[in-house]
Amino acid sequence: MFKTYLIYEMLLKLGLFFIFGLALEACIVFKINLIIEHTSIIRFLPRHFYLFHIAVTGLTFLIQIIGYRSAKREITVGMICLCVFWAAIIIDFCILMKYSISVKDSWYFFIVFLSIGIIISFFSLIWSVFVYNNFGRGLKDRLNQKDKEEPVFYLRYAPI
Repeated sequence: MFKTYLIYEMLLKLGLFFIFGLALEACIVFKINLIIEHTSIIRFLPRHFYLFHIAVTGLTFLIQIIGYRSAKREITVGMICLCVFWAAIIIDFCILMKYSISVKDSWYFFIVFLSIGIIISFFSLIWSVFVYNNFGRGLKDRLNQKDKEEPVFYLRYAPI
């Protein structure tokens, strides 16, 4: 139970940097240009998908905080919102993957990063469900017990 929580926390930290960085990179890569037709733009994403991606990118940092707090305090509504948002991230990255593969001169590193982002998001969604299923089984008490413990420092003296 505690190991599941630690894996979940690790995935949140990894997601904070990797998923947020990847989402920002995708915002830069896919530019929206309403004046020029999409056939002349190398990287094109339709306006509604681009706005959806901007919304997902903006909420990524906030949802990481909500996910961490919801797991630690066993807030069910927060965990359900987190699971829905992880599903939205997976859908967003799949849409980005579709539009980045369809270009004849694709950026292979971007496709690889998107694939890794989808995998990390999928594992984060699964571990969110695992942590949600552990609510009410004593994880909150164990986490509160760990917070109240004071660290014990031992000094070692070398023999003279």
